[in-house]
Amino acid sequence: MVAAMVMAPPLTVATNDVHAAPMSGVVFVEPVRVFDSTAALPAARYVIPPTSFPPNSSEVLLQITLVPGATSTGVVMAHDCAVPANPATDVVLPIEPGADIATNQVYVPQTTGVCITTTAAVPRVAVDLLGSVMPSGGASYVDLPFSYVTTVVGPVDSAPIDLSGFGVPTDPAGYALWLDAFSPDAGFASVFPCGQQSLSSQADFPANTPTTSLVAGVATGPSGLCIRILGHASVDISIDGYYKVGAQPTPTSPPQIRYTTEPAPGFVGLTPTRLFDTRSGGAPVTAGHAYHLDISAFVPVDTTAIVMNVTVTQPSASGFVTVYPCDGTQPETSSLNFVAGQTVPNLVTVDASFGTDICFFTSATTHLLADLAGYYIAAAGDGFAPSPPVRMFDTRKTGKVQRGSVFSFDMTPFVAADASSAVFNLTATDVDGAGFVTAYPCGQDPPVASNLNVSLGQTVPNLVTVALPSNKRVCFFTSAGTNLIGDLAGWYAASAPSGFIVFDPARWADTRDAFAAPVAARSVFSVSFGADFPDATAVVLNSTVTEPQSAGFLTVYPCADDPPLASNVNFVADQSVPNMVISAVDAVGDVCIFNSAPTHWILDLSGYFTDSAQFVFFFPDGSDIL
Repeated sequence: MVAAMVMAPPLTVATNDVHAAPMSGVVFVEPVRVFDSTAALPAARYVIPPTSFPPNSSEVLLQITLVPGATSTGVVMAHDCAVPANPATDVVLPIEPGADIATNQVYVPQTTGVCITTTAAVPRVAVDLLGSVMPSGGASYVDLPFSYVTTVVGPVDSAPIDLSGFGVPTDPAGYALWLDAFSPDAGFASVFPCGQQSLSSQADFPANTPTTSLVAGVATGPSGLCIRILGHASVDISIDGYYKVGAQPTPTSPPQIRYTTEPAPGFVGLTPTRLFDTRSGGAPVTAGHAYHLDISAFVPVDTTAIVMNVTVTQPSASGFVTVYPCDGTQPETSSLNFVAGQTVPNLVTVDASFGTDICFFTSATTHLLADLAGYYIAAAGDGFAPSPPVRMFDTRKTGKVQRGSVFSFDMTPFVAADASSAVFNLTATDVDGAGFVTAYPCGQDPPVASNLNVSLGQTVPNLVTVALPSNKRVCFFTSAGTNLIGDLAGWYAASAPSGFIVFDPARWADTRDAFAAPVAARSVFSVSFGADFPDATAVVLNSTVTEPQSAGFLTVYPCADDPPLASNVNFVADQSVPNMVISAVDAVGDVCIFNSAPTHWILDLSGYFTDSAQFVFFFPDGSDIL
């Protein structure tokens, strides 16, 4: 999904102050549609007159639905017609090209009617009245500890939801619930009083995408609450609170969601930290299975993606490893490719937005190890400043780094003064024997981690992300004599505006689909990202060379530039080699790929950097957190 085309402020937490939902006086009604454009609307303000609502109501509970098909970015705001729309507090749904159907339930004050203001053209907007707030009588809201209730798997027409045992009385007027859905196909879920018809959907979900929906208020009846699921979704139901006539309201108001814009997640770099090593337990990961890693002890709860160096060692046969979130579907892409007996590292960026478990699937029995380099976090961290590839150092010109020694390099001329981490492609060549190379901030002891694993005569590349000390010096410890080459890809800094949008890896380009034979030596291909991500400043790719006919290298760079004196993947004949690449894009969103020798190559996209803001939700009273 393309982020909003809004320039991002510094990466700081957005704060908001908006009218909280009422704690008492809520009267539910049978859902009734009070506004439906039935056709496309231009950007404008649309009035729902006060006659559409119960007399004397001070607020109304509305469900607002936005049909997909927008061609430009904007917002939908709901507000009292007596006051202008306030973009800081009244946004109830973002308008995004390519987005799926979206719904939201909100309480809106009304004295002269409710206005729906859109800042971009929309295909269709519908508004349903679910309840109102009256000056006397009605139900009070009682907050409960947020609790998982049950899981219902569709399709079902009317499955009862047992809400007893969570501190709920026997005669509530309604509930506030959360619905977490995941489905192989698109569909929707509705909650409604058992015995009545399901007239509206509170959760609409696309295929193969985890979706969370809020039910700010839903009436119940004598027979309790039921759910209908259209599609094969698995829906987790959680309770937030209930409504009851005569109850003493709690200080916490009912949950509701508004939206704001904030920069895409920023990066926090770390000294390399060993996450796991299956050699410590003695048993490799067997072919066709996945190693599960819970990262909750290593990163904050609002982490959106993690960056780690993953290494295969002692594999029993040729194969591949795919790293992905365990709560998602295993993608049809690979993170590493290897042959029997080979030790292969690769930097991997993996989505951690929806859970703390990361899976490492291997197609062949092998040992695995992973070293944490950093993480992206919502509304915090540092932005990224991409750079066209720049050759920073090459010890072939200054002298080989000897076994057991440390090579120190000053990054000051290449990065901003406030740079906190650097990203560069590190290549070892002319290696004297088996060993490893570790990059780390100077001033510390070498950590128990590795960035490159090498053997006699090899040329091995790997993308490196390393935290920078105040003097900007990076140290490289090598356990075997080798030459080292460093090519800059960019750096992270508080002054850099680009945050990172992560998603499941997608196969973006594969020359095998277009050519039967490996593409000719010294070929240059352009690959476009601008049509899909017009606000991208850089892309994160896993680049894999396969079926090379001779030794050579692959270079990825912005097409507007000439091919630089740098490389991203180094290979020999008949070897499949992966390497993560972070490449700036040119003004139209293109990158170019140069291969020095005949070979096929594959690009898998796992995310992009953007200067634009993204839409995120906030809770008006700050009391409810997912």
